[in-house]
Amino acid sequence: NGYLVSAIITEETQIIVGADFLDNLHLAIFGLLSEIGREKIDLLLLSSSLDLLEYQYEIRTILESDLTESIGIKQPNTREELEKSVQDLKQVIIPKYVSLNLSPLYFKKSMIDWAGENNLEILGFNPFGGYLTAPQEISSFGIPFLLSFAATYSSVVFLSSRDLIGNHYTSSYLQNL
Repeated sequence: NGYLVSAIITEETQIIVGADFLDNLHLAIFGLLSEIGREKIDLLLLSSSLDLLEYQYEIRTILESDLTESIGIKQPNTREELEKSVQDLKQVIIPKYVSLNLSPLYFKKSMIDWAGENNLEILGFNPFGGYLTAPQEISSFGIPFLLSFAATYSSVVFLSSRDLIGNHYTSSYLQNL
């Protein structure tokens, strides 16, 4: 929600947007940028389930309009899906990032290896496993292990916004890693 976050972001805040649709996405991005008072987003993550070949024109429009610095793949379910998304996206731009859920219960080593072999930086989401499984994962592994695990395999670890106070301590731990 651009209106809500516009009050808390600073000039240094990097804006990363995930999209599950491509039809007129440039208009949605333009609207978001207007709400938050920015000229461009730093990273656009496109869902791996999208037909990237069919919407090449939309991706080109976003790039030619200078609405984003970079484009990546959002949450592929399998290595094959990741490979296909990267190949399709290469028709327009070489992707630099892939976002993955990174916790012991959602660990997909073959995707991580493939991403590394293909110079894709990994953005780690859900280090505690997600809303429903977080209590089980935290009690099984402990917060320090889960954070270290996600940080080992990713360039950036994203934390849930459900616990903003706890995230202050969690992010400090991650920065010290």
